[in-house]
Amino acid sequence: MSRREKIQLGAAKAVAFYRKNPHLFARDYLHIKLRLFQQILLVAMNMCDTTVVSACRGLGKTYLSAVYLSIRAILYPDSKIVIASKTRSQAYTVIEKIILELKPNSPELAAEIDDKATKLGSTNGLIVFKNGLTCNRWPTCIGICSIKLAELLGRP
Repeated sequence: MSRREKIQLGAAKAVAFYRKNPHLFARDYLHIKLRLFQQILLVAMNMCDTTVVSACRGLGKTYLSAVYLSIRAILYPDSKIVIASKTRSQAYTVIEKIILELKPNSPELAAEIDDKATKLGSTNGLIVFKNGLTCNRWPTCIGICSIKLAELLGRP
């Protein structure tokens, strides 16, 4: 087995491990210390098609969404990610948290994001990852977004 094949095999094993353990990826790669309930929610979000988090203000629902979106974008480069929300500011906040809070604390995440193509303005937000994946916000009616998101994901 050549050196290159050994490296590829090691990378494939690491990706498979972190896909099963996104909470450990957040700790090791993004350098985030999550609380136990956040770790459980990350695993649930990764395993299930639909996850509903109903919590009071200040528990980090938006922050956890930004963490999950970052993990998903890195570990699943073929994903199509759209941030659907009722208002423009809610969708923009998720992108803002990735760029302003997560990226400065993780050199690995900073290396994954294409700074030239990423836009963080007052009216629009877009994150472009170097693996070709883009994260767009989609502020509109929740019903329309869920239908469009289902179309993007190829689900009925």
